[in-house]
Amino acid sequence: MTRSAVLVTGASRGFGRCLTLDFVRQLKDQDVDLHLWARSEGELKETERLARAEWEVQASTDSTASNTTSRRELRCFLQSVDLSNPVDYSLKVDQVLLQLTAQSYDQVFLVHNAGSLGQLGLVQECASSPTELAQYLELNVTSVLWLNKRFLDVFGPMDTDMQKTIRDSPLVSPDLRKQFADMKAQGTLIPPAVSSLRGVKLALSGEYENGAHVDYYDLDPPTEQ
Repeated sequence: MTRSAVLVTGASRGFGRCLTLDFVRQLKDQDVDLHLWARSEGELKETERLARAEWEVQASTDSTASNTTSRRELRCFLQSVDLSNPVDYSLKVDQVLLQLTAQSYDQVFLVHNAGSLGQLGLVQECASSPTELAQYLELNVTSVLWLNKRFLDVFGPMDTDMQKTIRDSPLVSPDLRKQFADMKAQGTLIPPAVSSLRGVKLALSGEYENGAHVDYYDLDPPTEQ
């Protein structure tokens, strides 16, 4: 019996929630251990609820189609973690590694989706202390390196809350703001659920060079106009 483990950071909402649900759908023929990480435990519980509901839908569909009562197992482990705090996340990384190594898995997926725009603007305008800068870098850079990320969390430009912030904020460079606004107006932004499914399928297929950067459009080139 095949068993896989999936750890998703930033799993409480948005793209992280989409990724979680797509792994549940794509791994429905296996036993799956889902490790969901984010700051908000309440929102993680909602992601877990949706994942379990999707698992039941898949199980019901499969049992009806095959006329069998065999069931695969989905286990969910929620972890409230602050990836801007190395004392907090380094201990929890060690704990989850102990948990993972205690179990035999056929596949283990690490999906690093957590991140933050921070305060928009020039550093001299928005940074109030070295501690604030350190926390921003810890969340967006250092924690990613510490988790030894193997997969990119963005396979192409997506229409997310971060995108809206970039398009609307007067603190963002006008040229950059125009670029994102043009993508929205032209309809070239990819819905998170579409990018998520493409990324999960690629991860499961194994059809990529280790350490390579794979863009969404490498997998699904835009149609020539």
